[in-house]
Amino acid sequence: MLTALVDDWQPVLAEQWGVAGEPVAWRTVENPLSICRFMHWGGHSFVVKQPTAHALLYAPHHLGALETAFYQHLPEGVSLARSVPVPRFAAFDPDEGNYTLVLDDAGPGRYAPDRQLPPDRLQLQQMVQALAAVQGAFHGHTDFLNQRSVETFSLEDFENRWRQPILDYLPTFQQALGERLTNAQHRFVERLIDGSTARVAVLAEHDFPLTIVHSDPNPSNFLLPADGDSSPVLLDWQSWRPGPGVQDLCFLMGQFLPPALRERWEPQVLREYGDLMAAQGLGLAPQVLREHYRVLLCKALMMPILLHRYRNAPNIWWPQFFNALQACLHWQPL
Repeated sequence: MLTALVDDWQPVLAEQWGVAGEPVAWRTVENPLSICRFMHWGGHSFVVKQPTAHALLYAPHHLGALETAFYQHLPEGVSLARSVPVPRFAAFDPDEGNYTLVLDDAGPGRYAPDRQLPPDRLQLQQMVQALAAVQGAFHGHTDFLNQRSVETFSLEDFENRWRQPILDYLPTFQQALGERLTNAQHRFVERLIDGSTARVAVLAEHDFPLTIVHSDPNPSNFLLPADGDSSPVLLDWQSWRPGPGVQDLCFLMGQFLPPALRERWEPQVLREYGDLMAAQGLGLAPQVLREHYRVLLCKALMMPILLHRYRNAPNIWWPQFFNALQACLHWQPL
């Protein structure tokens, strides 16, 4: 569990763990909302997260408060599953309103410092294992999941938080897209989003296992093992909520894989994910899993529209939108 908030994280490490010298970053990942530095220091490895100036201006909910709360209230034993990093402490600058979250990855050299984007087949397999592990670890922790019960997956939640706001914003987004899409593709997007609540209603017909949804399974948010003995770990938990775990698989496959790779690997990945979940007592019949996956791809298409709405650059939202559009066209033609 986290210690109390501190003003500066480096003196705490120096005093409590006896580390000396200067920390060395082996990788830095920066997106519009956060800067994540992977660091070696004094025989330890750390993940240090801070929000960007963009986050402070446009997305105050990403200041780190929700992620800090996530680690402060982890159910006992969940972090031991190594599906999430071990938290150490959070620093808070009251003048800047800026959180810094420090996580320990449990040993130098444990995780591979670089990876391809999009992932190769082995990396994708490890990411799917991480998703299944964390969803299995959190399933049944109803007290923890209910901390955000207001955001529990439901048709009302989907309509109010996804379909209607995105439908209202769609003309602005389509204007920005311009001739990137054909007229037929523009109409497809309109019809898909307009009818998405009715399609999502199919999930209500099945008793899907409620677990944790990460909501941003970007390949950059995975720590992948450098050897064959470590478990993959999933970072960046400020957007978690209860829901159907397959949503994260939709986001990972639909947004971050080019269409050719997705179509080649999708059948096997769905089988692997289904087997991993079934081994934890959370299995769905293969045809039901495929239907959930097909339906929830609409959210993978909607997320890049939200990124555009919050003024992310085209190099962020366009590749994700293009990939998700091709996935939706492949799975649910209208």
